[in-house]
Amino acid sequence: MKILVVCMGNICRSPMAEIVLKDKVHKYKKEWLIESAGTIGFHEGENADERAIKTCYKHGLDLSRHRARQFKVSDFDNYDHILVMDRTNLRDVNSKARTEYDRNKVRFFTHLSKTSPNSEVPDPYYEGNSGFDLVFNQLDEAAECLIKHL
Repeated sequence: MKILVVCMGNICRSPMAEIVLKDKVHKYKKEWLIESAGTIGFHEGENADERAIKTCYKHGLDLSRHRARQFKVSDFDNYDHILVMDRTNLRDVNSKARTEYDRNKVRFFTHLSKTSPNSEVPDPYYEGNSGFDLVFNQLDEAAECLIKHL
């Protein structure tokens, strides 16, 4: 199973989702490839946002080695599932889809969540630390549901 998690800049939500999902994959002894990307290339090559790194660190997860990258059309060929954070990401990723098969790979990261199915994961970039904590909790719950279902 190959999963790509996508947000706008690939420095907050999608790297957090990537590391949370990787941790759960490890705990459940799955052999899945989990990576992340952003719909824009503005932050390409940069580390994750320091607040995202600190939030993950509080939960025992190391996000310090993350480097942002931009989503590309070839990602449709390389991943089984492409999971986005919000409606804008959904629109941007689907705009690059070449076929209905490509579009069928794209879903909200929360699509299997028990508490908030198909809800958007808010962008904490302009929020304080509490925004990152809320996002982490939402991602953690959604990731647990995702791994149990897939």
